[in-house]
Amino acid sequence: ISLLSTGSESIIPEKFSMSANYPNPFNPVTHVNFDIPNQSNVTFTIYSLLGQEILSVSASYEPGSYKFTWNGRDQLGNELSSGVYLLKMETENFLKTRKLVLMK
Repeated sequence: ISLLSTGSESIIPEKFSMSANYPNPFNPVTHVNFDIPNQSNVTFTIYSLLGQEILSVSASYEPGSYKFTWNGRDQLGNELSSGVYLLKMETENFLKTRKLVLMK
């Protein structure tokens, strides 16, 4: 898992956004670009289709554009099986969910 700046902090986005992940389906990693218009605490949570929480990561961000990368592993580092997972991005003023397809 990594949360990286795309180097666009000098261009302040007008609104929160989260793009579709790429590649999708993926193996072994997938990326999601997201924009933060103001300083915010952001939580990314990945769930199984049964609603089981697989992974949760939180960080504070300054305004800018960033990339979330997931390696198909759970909170303990265990490799997950092929399947559909849900990625939720949540801030105080924004909530978005995307479908991620892991194929082995």
